[in-house]
Amino acid sequence: MARVVTEVDPDLGLRLLVRLLAVLAVPLTEERYARFRTLGERFGYGGWDVSEALEPLVRND
Repeated sequence: MARVVTEVDPDLGLRLLVRLLAVLAVPLTEERYARFRTLGERFGYGGWDVSEALEPLVRND
């Protein structure tokens, strides 16, 4: 994953990471979810690009 970000394209790396997290259903904290949303916004994604994929994974502990 790090090589995709550094050698290919950071945008592609984030999209790949978001897709992997969603497919593997990796639980996320609110803080980590917020970081992914912030990164998505920096790349110009609409709010739904990250939130639609990852919001269901946020733990409500």
